Amino acid sequence: MTVLILHQHWTMSVNDKLQSLALLYDRQYPISMPVVELHDSIIDAMESSSHSYSCTATSQVSAHAHENMLLTLLALRNRGSPRPSDNRISLKDFPVTANLRLEDLLANRPNFANPALCIEDGKFVVHFGMKVCLSWACNKLTAFM
Repeated sequence: MTVLILHQHWTMSVNDKLQSLALLYDRQYPISMPVVELHDSIIDAMESSSHSYSCTATSQVSAHAHENMLLTLLALRNRGSPRPSDNRISLKDFPVTANLRLEDLLANRPNFANPALCIEDGKFVVHFGMKVCLSWACNKLTAFM
């Protein structure tokens, strides 16, 4: 299992690095926006960035857009409580439903709206990560559909 760490004390340095890689986006969206549309906006920005990221899926697994997202929505693990062993806050995958909207994330304080961790300079921060799909897992999934 990969543990994604939220760098709460190094926010500026991490943001600078993400910015240099064209992986940090500062945009305003209506809270009624579906998370799937936010995802698609991020993919478009990545592909049109100076790094020209290629974010095309090898094959469409489902007819439902939320099941074909190339990035995974990340939520706070354990409500954002630091791990006792190293005092780090980690993130986890969060399932996206077809009707999940930004306002739902804002209302979900334990996973997304902890003000100490999810608000930077008065802006709500939404984290996404790259999905990793093992070929055997994808083949099994396709075989059962």
